[in-house]
Amino acid sequence: GMGCMGTRLIELIFQALAEVIPEEVIGGTFGCFSCMTLGGEEPDTGGEFVHFECYSGGWGGRANADGNSATVSLGSGDAYNIPVEVMETTSPILLCEKFALQERSAGPGKFRGGFGTEIDYCVMGDAEMSIALDREKYKPYGLFGGQEGRGSELLINPGKEDEQWHIRSSGIALQAGSIIR
Repeated sequence: GMGCMGTRLIELIFQALAEVIPEEVIGGTFGCFSCMTLGGEEPDTGGEFVHFECYSGGWGGRANADGNSATVSLGSGDAYNIPVEVMETTSPILLCEKFALQERSAGPGKFRGGFGTEIDYCVMGDAEMSIALDREKYKPYGLFGGQEGRGSELLINPGKEDEQWHIRSSGIALQAGSIIR
């Protein structure tokens, strides 16, 4: 709750000050903490594992510049994007197949919002996942004539017959070979 309320309060203050000090504020961000927890049994050793990751997204455009891309939440403090290679060595059940900027995510405008990220993981063993994303209903707002950006989403097995869509869910059973986007 602290992360969500803190992010909302910061953005509310930015909106209130936009007309007074436009050079000091940004449009809406991708939202608050966007986190995934994945746990299960490691196939090789039979030991339990837990993987926890905070995701990055785009921040809103400014009066004189595009927004920052692939940046952690306003409320995340000193959380950083972890390199894929580090994540794969600490969570051997996950294989990153794609990590890219999602160019269609930014709100258009004279100075567009920042790009979010698109990450595809292949789950190499059975696992259970919880996910908490943001901005599916109230999209990142634009300022100074800029338009809103896209909200967050998580897809399991995108484009396949058993595709699932999640924003906030827990206890999601994943089978070996599942793709998380």
